[in-house]
Amino acid sequence: MKNLLTLLLISLLPIISFSQGKNDDLLKDKDYLKYEEEALELYSSVAYRVHSESFLEFVTGLGKADFDFETTDFMKWLNENFEKTDFKSKEEAVFYYTKYKTAATDELQNKITELHKHGYSLRVKYGADFDNAFQNILIKAFKTDN
Repeated sequence: MKNLLTLLLISLLPIISFSQGKNDDLLKDKDYLKYEEEALELYSSVAYRVHSESFLEFVTGLGKADFDFETTDFMKWLNENFEKTDFKSKEEAVFYYTKYKTAATDELQNKITELHKHGYSLRVKYGADFDNAFQNILIKAFKTDN
């Protein structure tokens, strides 16, 4: 049994070493370090938090309704789909939609889009190592002193 365990550990060592090496490469990559700095700045910003909270409030009210976020006529969509939503009234739906849309400034949306593109290229390059590092970024960004 001890020999089997030793053999298993020896056979896994190259995989563990390779994975650790890739992770080290990621954490030393200047492109990743720039991404991490930009991500922390964005995700810990008041603007992003307001946008995220507004988005969550709006989508929570959508219930089972199928909403197209590219729609240009919200009132038409609302009149056709109100019964499928969880909003208490059409006024409430308009309130949360307006709150969400005004929180999503063009500048913020552009920053989010650019950051997502940058993150995607790093994910392609580093795979699961990037995913783990990204989770740590989010933990840092959303950490509160409460």
